[in-house]
Amino acid sequence: MIGQERTPEQDLQFSTRRVVEIAQRALSPGINDPTTALYCIDRLGETLGRLAERDIPSPLRFDESGGLRVITDVISLEDLACPAFAAIARYGLEDADVIARLLGAMDALRQMARPEARRAIVDLSEAIRRDSQSKAALQFDRQTIGAAPNSGSRLD
Repeated sequence: MIGQERTPEQDLQFSTRRVVEIAQRALSPGINDPTTALYCIDRLGETLGRLAERDIPSPLRFDESGGLRVITDVISLEDLACPAFAAIARYGLEDADVIARLLGAMDALRQMARPEARRAIVDLSEAIRRDSQSKAALQFDRQTIGAAPNSGSRLD
């Protein structure tokens, strides 16, 4: 179906972006609602986890007689997950609870992901951990971030 507007039913990137924007708004100084951001991270992790369990379709579409009819773009798990997690991290980099939850969601996703997606998830996780620890004002926050699940270098 073709239309003039994106819909959640037809566009997974659109749906993911909407959840990310809710988390970002919740983390903005004017709203300051980290509990909503944590909820969004949980839902995002669950959704991406379900996606990780599915087979990525081929970009090739054939008709009934086997003739190639359409070549389409295919969105990979890392194409959805990494921009979403990075966007939330940018707004929550100084909130240890948000970063710990984000790292936990990323580690759970890494465990379910196919090998080709694991490297991107691990690389982003390491960058978020490093950057958030350097911005943490309190030793307690650095310990919270350090105790979060660690995807780093674990590509199993």
